[in-house]
Amino acid sequence: METVTCPFCRSDDCEILFHARDTAYCLDEIFFPVARCRVCRACYLRRRPTMENMGYYYPTQFYDLNKNQITSSNLAARFAWIEDLAPGRLLDLGCAGAEFVNYAAERAWQAWGYDWFAEDKNPQPKVIYKTPLPEAFSPNSFDAITMWAVLEHLYDPLAVLRQIHKLLKPGGRLVALVPNFASIPARLMRSEDIPRHTNFFTRATLTEFFRQSGFIPRLWHFDGKIFKTSHRGCLVYLYKLLRGETMEHIVAQYRNRRDRYSFYNTVHNRPSVIVKYLSRLDGKLTPYLDGLADFLHAGAIMTVSARAQ
Repeated sequence: METVTCPFCRSDDCEILFHARDTAYCLDEIFFPVARCRVCRACYLRRRPTMENMGYYYPTQFYDLNKNQITSSNLAARFAWIEDLAPGRLLDLGCAGAEFVNYAAERAWQAWGYDWFAEDKNPQPKVIYKTPLPEAFSPNSFDAITMWAVLEHLYDPLAVLRQIHKLLKPGGRLVALVPNFASIPARLMRSEDIPRHTNFFTRATLTEFFRQSGFIPRLWHFDGKIFKTSHRGCLVYLYKLLRGETMEHIVAQYRNRRDRYSFYNTVHNRPSVIVKYLSRLDGKLTPYLDGLADFLHAGAIMTVSARAQ
């Protein structure tokens, strides 16, 4: 493990918001402190696995889940962010299996992919792996660069954004999708994927990250069209809190897919008719709450299009 300063301003002056462990895959019992910088307000994982050890927290299930989310509608929702541009050169950062690279190539784009980790089992032609980003491509060589749920995983997001700026042509477009740390699921239900997420963005902090790296944000969306998220479970969560369950216990139930039944049917690990009723009511109200959150720019996922200065 390593203790780090603010990834944006490098200040060591921070406040700890809460501690959380890996409740998605339960790989260990370590609690990681989530901090907010008192100088620039950026939020980040104060103590995290070293880069050499982070691979332990990416089990096979993580990659399988992400692959299952990539559907034709998912790819179309991503492409909508660049379809108003004339086809040119595209770079998809953190491209994994290169699904979006291939999708864009089928629509006349000269599409390339880049990933920080080697794909030993299924390497893709048009994808560069592990080579330092500044050495992989020439400056001013891309019309558009996309990052789908990547920035929150990086150890130095500001440095990567500055490298991206050099790769884009003047006026080129950057599209980035990240979880919204100001959303209800993030603040109340701690939906961030800790410790795989090492940075936590709000609209204000991401705007400042962009400004400092040479980008001007132009368009924001807060919907779940690309990565499906919702406020499902909020009523049950609040009821469990009122009944005296600890936040750690509730979050662990909610985040662990093997324990979802307990979340939606029990309180203090005992079957509850009230929880079952609230679960049904919660399911009916969730679409309206999701729509309201998107309208108020408070959805759990935010996607932004920015122009390189």
